[in-house]
Order: sequence, then structure tokens, then C-alpha cells
Amino acid sequence: MKATTFTTPKQVSVHVYANHIKVSGSLGTIYINLVDCNNKNWNIYFSLLVNALQGVSQGYLKKLKIQGGGYRVSEITESQLVLKLGYSHDNKVTVPKGVVVRSNKYNQLLCVGVDKQALSQFTSSIERIRPYNIYKKKGVFSVGGVLPFKMAGKPGLLQ
Repeated sequence: MKATTFTTPKQVSVHVYANHIKVSGSLGTIYINLVDCNNKNWNIYFSLLVNALQGVSQGYLKKLKIQGGGYRVSEITESQLVLKLGYSHDNKVTVPKGVVVRSNKYNQLLCVGVDKQALSQFTSSIERIRPYNIYKKKGVFSVGGVLPFKMAGKPGLLQ
């Protein structure tokens, strides 16, 4: 097995126990369970450790954009997010612990968290409520991603 080294930021402390690793920093604490750690899947645990080091020192940010007529953020509380996405009812999404949601406009969401996996799962659950439609150019999508759109003319052309 190839030896891998990394450096920890100054404000981060790492404690290794028998069955888990505790990573603490200025933004929070993350626990990594070492249930099935062996030589075959060490790369997964190394990636989790690197993500935890970055999460507790810098944090993660995901931006979502809501595009469409009448689609908007209705209400944000610490534990719940209410979205109007063209359905006959408001969509209520429970915000997980450790994730902070802010809205700088009525159609943009800023999601900040320490745990990369929990943040990505939360933002993808919001995107699944109203997926982006390439024909109508409406829906919820992540800012910075590549969005295909249909070109006028022959069918099947994407750009």
C-alpha cells in the first residue's frame, strides 16, 4: 500500500480512536466511523478525512437557483424551508442539523455546511422536487453546473 501524507490546518485537531476518527475545528466537529476499514477501501476513508478537514476549517457552500414564473423561496427557518415551485401546495423541506440555508434573492438559495455529504444530499433533495426542464428552461438547479438546452431547429440537437 502506498503511504499518503497530508497536513492539517492549524485550528484543526484530529483524534484517532479504535472505531472512529474525531475531527474538530473552528466550524464544528465531524466523526468518521471506521466500521469496515481495510486496505481495499482505505481510499474512501482517506477522502472522508480530507473532506472533514476542509469542512471543519473552511466549510462548504452550494448555490441553488430557482428559475421559472412564480417559482420562489417563500419562507426560511432554522429547521424548515418552504418553496413555491408551481404545485398546488407549498413544498416544505426539513433542513438537516449542521446545514444553514440563506436566500439572498427570492430565487437563489445559499446552503452552507460542515459535512460535505449531508450538504450535497440536502441540495440534491431540493433539486429533485422540481428538476430542471430543458424544454421550458424552468426548475431548480445548482449554480456552476452545465445545463443543456434545446436548440431551435432539428430535433436532438443539444448545446
